Amino acid sequence: MVELRRQVASNRIDYEIISKFTVKTVLGIIHYSYWLKGSCRLQLTSPPAGSLLSRNCTTKRW
Repeated sequence: MVELRRQVASNRIDYEIISKFTVKTVLGIIHYSYWLKGSCRLQLTSPPAGSLLSRNCTTKRW
């Protein structure tokens, strides 16, 4: 909570989003699927405007 208050006071709030999803590919009669793990770090200004300042997103096969 203290860290969030500090970020709001400096007008830069950090978010980290992590997801796991499956990708399915169909090439004719060949079906192929695999898992991906996505990770994004976002930095936005304080609410209510919340403008995007920076982002860094990566995906890895899992």
